[in-house]
Amino acid sequence: MTLSYRGSEFKRLRKRNLEQLNAAEDSAQCRVMRNSGLAEIRPDSVSLNVDGKVVDLKNDYVLGLIGGESPESFLRKIGIEMVEKTV
Repeated sequence: MTLSYRGSEFKRLRKRNLEQLNAAEDSAQCRVMRNSGLAEIRPDSVSLNVDGKVVDLKNDYVLGLIGGESPESFLRKIGIEMVEKTV
């Protein structure tokens, strides 16, 4: 699993979530790519812009966690399937 994050550090995470993320990263369960941004989504891969370099990653799923209110009507209009889950 890879987590792309646009910032250099997580500033607004709850302490418990940050601890779990750090543990997953330390145990190699999750690779965190800081200072990265989505460049392109393809059926079986994504391109990330990481510190000015393009990195291609194979993928099965892409989850867009964008915070706030998502522009759902626009995303549906361009063919993005929206799945909501409650925790």
